[in-house]
Amino acid sequence: MDIIKKQLRKSIDRIGENLDKIMSVGQFVIGCIMFACVLTGVVAHSIMGNITSPVGYIVAFVFVYLVWQMLRISYKEMSDEFKK
Repeated sequence: MDIIKKQLRKSIDRIGENLDKIMSVGQFVIGCIMFACVLTGVVAHSIMGNITSPVGYIVAFVFVYLVWQMLRISYKEMSDEFKK
């Protein structure tokens, strides 16, 4: 019984060590998906003619810019995590 408990603790410790890497990769993947969705939405709305005013273009640019910044931050965190 003690051998099973020791093996279980080792497995849990290994998962805990790699959890930060798993989370940073997941965060980066979600950021990539969000960037693709926002970019596709902006292109689709501009093609359909729904963005007709300068305010619409500003809002679209702000969305793309904010998601891009989030993507850059998540990439930096992921690369820092893998350098450890």
